[in-house]
Amino acid sequence: MKYYLNKQQSYDLDKFAIENIGISGQILMENAAYSTFNKIMQLTETQNVKCILILCGTGNNGGDGFALGRYLSNDFNVTIYFNGNVEKMSNETLNNYNIAKNLDINIINDLDEVLKNKYDVIIESLVGIGADENINDNLQELLNKINKYQAIKIAIDSPAGLNVDNGIANVNCFIADYTFTMFSEKIGLFINDGLKYAGKVIKVNLSLPNRYINQFTKIKSIESIDLLNIYKKRDKNSSKFDFGRIGIIAGSKDMLGAGALTANAAISSGAGLVHLISTDRHSALLPEVICHTFPQNDYGTLSLKNLNEILEIIDKCDVIAIGPGISNNRDILNLSIKIIEHCENKKIIIDADALKCIDANSKLNKNFILTPHIGEFANIICEDRTKIQENRINLTRDWAIKLDCNIILKGYPTIITDGYDIYLNLTGNAGLATAGSGDVLTGILSAVYSRYEDPILASAIATYIHGKIADDFTKNYSQSGLSASKIIDGLKNYEI
Repeated sequence: MKYYLNKQQSYDLDKFAIENIGISGQILMENAAYSTFNKIMQLTETQNVKCILILCGTGNNGGDGFALGRYLSNDFNVTIYFNGNVEKMSNETLNNYNIAKNLDINIINDLDEVLKNKYDVIIESLVGIGADENINDNLQELLNKINKYQAIKIAIDSPAGLNVDNGIANVNCFIADYTFTMFSEKIGLFINDGLKYAGKVIKVNLSLPNRYINQFTKIKSIESIDLLNIYKKRDKNSSKFDFGRIGIIAGSKDMLGAGALTANAAISSGAGLVHLISTDRHSALLPEVICHTFPQNDYGTLSLKNLNEILEIIDKCDVIAIGPGISNNRDILNLSIKIIEHCENKKIIIDADALKCIDANSKLNKNFILTPHIGEFANIICEDRTKIQENRINLTRDWAIKLDCNIILKGYPTIITDGYDIYLNLTGNAGLATAGSGDVLTGILSAVYSRYEDPILASAIATYIHGKIADDFTKNYSQSGLSASKIIDGLKNYEI
């Protein structure tokens, strides 16, 4: 697993390392500088780098920069631009500033004078996580000039002008090609504007073992190695009944494909039996899927009239998925409400149009998984979409607690939470913005949820695989060439 820290957790961890472990602030700064130096040497190994500019502030982030300059000065022509007053420096920063001066490293206070020279790399070590998007005019002016300068740009810990809690950035935020971040990845580097300004994020080890770092946060993400450790091996002496019986309520006259995609994804993800309940059978539906069709109402959808027959089918299933392509007339929504109420003690995934049956006053339970995108989530909680986008993690967590359920908030990154544990899913790309992609995710999720009891872990696995298939595809083909059917085809490469 990869773990993510917010600003306060980073400060708390720093304090813990100093006070509980006994790693002094000076040693932490030295570790940050030396570890960053090694990574920069790896980065510049194939580059023709001769001159490096380091921008340093007065805080500990600036101290990292002064110490880093000392290491780099042995191999490169280093210039340090110092922004601030020496009187405001912390003791550790002042110590490294004086060492740099004693080593005759070129330290200049005039930025315009500095920028007359040519640099191959610019390292920004001004404020780190200590500032947010509300930076002062002087710093904005400085960053505006630096952003126009052509060079490889590296941020230390976090780009100046970026809020590491919510990823909101100042318009003049430092635009990094790489961000070397201390202890562990910061949340804001991976959400909202952070995706634009942080560049490639590389964790820097400060000699504190991960088992301590991971105690400070509930936010994490799955990596490929985790799938190997999590995977439940299939017993040779098993049958189709051991791998989940899925009931899918999906599709309507104009959207039969949604049901087919969901069911095909479920059976292709290793589900033992998949029952699709719809108004008709789509021609692309795999023959392995058991299809139950019912007369459509005047709107071309399933009808409340067939409630009892539908309940008989889903009573035999382990996991229920409802919503893809069912449409939203009153008849189908009333049917959906009855099905959801009936399945309160079953594992159930509520997606797409069925999410209209959920509101801010709904009483759910921990068997429920809701899969909204931002717009659907906004309708459920009656909140402005912009506010949700700016505070996605906290709002998703808060509403998972209020509704007593699990929520997969789609987007990049996807937020998965039960209100306590939080997963970020960082796989996937813009190729997933295509018709039917969400239906496929629901199908994958239904199969995974049938095998893994923990709904949050199941959600994390399903979203990871869904996005990873998209990433695998775009290694050889274009994002625009990705389709929902191709995601299903990619499932053959993953054991679930």
